[in-house]
Amino acid sequence: MRSKLFVAAAVAVHLAAGQASAATAAQWRLADAPVFETGRNDGVWLHNVRDASFAPDGSLWIADNSEPRILRVSATGDVVESRGRKGNGPGEFIGIGRVFSLGDTVLAFDSFLNRVTTWVGEAEPEVAALPKPGDVGTTLAGVASAKTWVLSTWGGTGFTDPTSLRAVWQDILAFDVDTRHLTKLDRRHVGYSYLVQQENGATGYDMSFLGKAHVSATRSRWLLVPIDEPVLLLGGLADAAGATTSVVSLPWRLERYRREFLQERREEWLSVVSGPAASRIRLVFDNLPGELPAAAPPVRRLVHVGGDVWLQKFGDGDETGDTEWVVIDPSGGSVRATASIDGDAHLLGGSDTLAVVVVETELDEEVVQVRRIVRWQRRADLPLERLSCPARLPAAIVNRLGHSRQGAS
Repeated sequence: MRSKLFVAAAVAVHLAAGQASAATAAQWRLADAPVFETGRNDGVWLHNVRDASFAPDGSLWIADNSEPRILRVSATGDVVESRGRKGNGPGEFIGIGRVFSLGDTVLAFDSFLNRVTTWVGEAEPEVAALPKPGDVGTTLAGVASAKTWVLSTWGGTGFTDPTSLRAVWQDILAFDVDTRHLTKLDRRHVGYSYLVQQENGATGYDMSFLGKAHVSATRSRWLLVPIDEPVLLLGGLADAAGATTSVVSLPWRLERYRREFLQERREEWLSVVSGPAASRIRLVFDNLPGELPAAAPPVRRLVHVGGDVWLQKFGDGDETGDTEWVVIDPSGGSVRATASIDGDAHLLGGSDTLAVVVVETELDEEVVQVRRIVRWQRRADLPLERLSCPARLPAAIVNRLGHSRQGAS
């Protein structure tokens, strides 16, 4: 109870501070031209790319589900290594959800097989199945180290009523790979689900258009954006039992769902469901007693970019189609910047100076691009020459700005 009161009080204080800090935060964007890319006109076919992670030498690991496999791409965009193939044996995958690079260690999470494959240097891959506490499934939310992972449970909520939308609660857990010991860090409401009765049993369906909570981890903290609060919660990993939770407020308010938005998203979701289940699902939807959530969650996605965490605002983007993001420094517990990303670029990860995105071409090809992060300080009261200019801004842009100032004088 004490920890809940602490968090509630901290949220109230940080919400006010967050709105003020957002007005003076730096404004970032991604450069239009990529530093390098792979997957276009180079003989590399990519499909359902889910994640990417920079290695210490500057190469990039890409979770590509065309095989499935993980690819290592050089700093010039050339594929120099491929690991994995389709199957369920050591070093094989059904579907890769995440990839992490830690020193000479690479980890790949298979969400279908519910296990993590680890390569240490050139050694043969090691496979570790995720535990199922209470006979419920788990997912890899993040890694603190090669041997300490943060998991979240899913399912096992005991639904019995097939005509209701149910809140889903999940445990956030620290997992020691060597001892297989689990430490509960927190328990949270993380999303919604329907249970649909079918001929061979019941099937649960997550409602992605209603949003969800987001769980992840850094080297020393677990991170959570709740589904019903515009905040980022930061909790310690070293001493889970006595660790306090700090709060970073986000510069967004919860917005009420528009009924037409929910109806449109519901129809889109139903359009991809086929077979005998479709009629049963629609029957459930058509007879709901009006118990949809009133407000949308604050965040659609959480992505680690270098030492920062980028959070995408829940919604359809602004009038230009760009998506809105806020950049958080989890070590300092503060908002660093707001950012915008063009709507056709799906952010995967990055470093402190580079972002990795995947885009689709007109031919439905997937292309992974590495783009520079362009940082501008939002200081409307200062003239152009006193704006902070990123050190790595392309020379052509710097020269163009210089000519503009000379002409004005």
